[in-house]
Amino acid sequence: MQGKVNLVNTPVPDDLQRLFTSQTDRDALYFGKNIRYFNSQFSFTSFGATVDHRVATAVGTGVYTFKVHGQIYHRLDQLRSGKDGPRHMQLYFYDTDETLSQRRKRSPHLDSGLIRTILRTLENNPYVRFFRSVGQMQYLDELKIELNTSISVDQRRYNAPAMDQVAAIWQDGSDERNKFKRSIMVYPNSGHPEFIRAYHGCYDPLAYPILYPGGETGWEDKSILLEEIPIIRFPRIRRKYTKRKNDESHIAPSKRARK
Repeated sequence: MQGKVNLVNTPVPDDLQRLFTSQTDRDALYFGKNIRYFNSQFSFTSFGATVDHRVATAVGTGVYTFKVHGQIYHRLDQLRSGKDGPRHMQLYFYDTDETLSQRRKRSPHLDSGLIRTILRTLENNPYVRFFRSVGQMQYLDELKIELNTSISVDQRRYNAPAMDQVAAIWQDGSDERNKFKRSIMVYPNSGHPEFIRAYHGCYDPLAYPILYPGGETGWEDKSILLEEIPIIRFPRIRRKYTKRKNDESHIAPSKRARK
């Protein structure tokens, strides 16, 4: 089944390409060492799993073990910030200076210059633009967001989604499901998160925006196959079923993640 799904090579901003590929640049070395923290810093979603702390916290007893029970998932928080302040998606509601200030508070150990650099590379990301527009709107409590989970973009050629393709804003009392065929809703004060599934096309760009800086659609259950083959049943290994040209101007997400 090697190469049955063909995802297009997408252009990478120069700054991100330097951070991901340079073996000598000081910022790139720092970025590579802290790449998980940077991804968490810019992710629209939060990671969720039931961790077995009996083995995860067994310091000094052997190799560190990360064991979970049940499913690993990503989730979107409600629109309103909690008592601990804005995080993940909520951090994108602010303009550049304010979001930089909020991000410094959440991750004071990360280099603020690199945070600003990455923010600059994400300026044209449709999800970034959308959520920033949400932050500029009044009466947030009267709004809800419809997030498109199946974006109709042909990944056999480069065609990043536009802002109005990834999400929509609805006011309270309006028909909340007349925009997209498959979607989930995010509310101001729902009190519970909304889950993004691994087979949703928006799963990857929301969870790993620095790997998909243009908001490119990730793998989904309706991805176009090069040949007629059975649906891949295990989405988390989908990277093994993609093929990309060996072009240094385009970096596959798996390579960007240094896997």
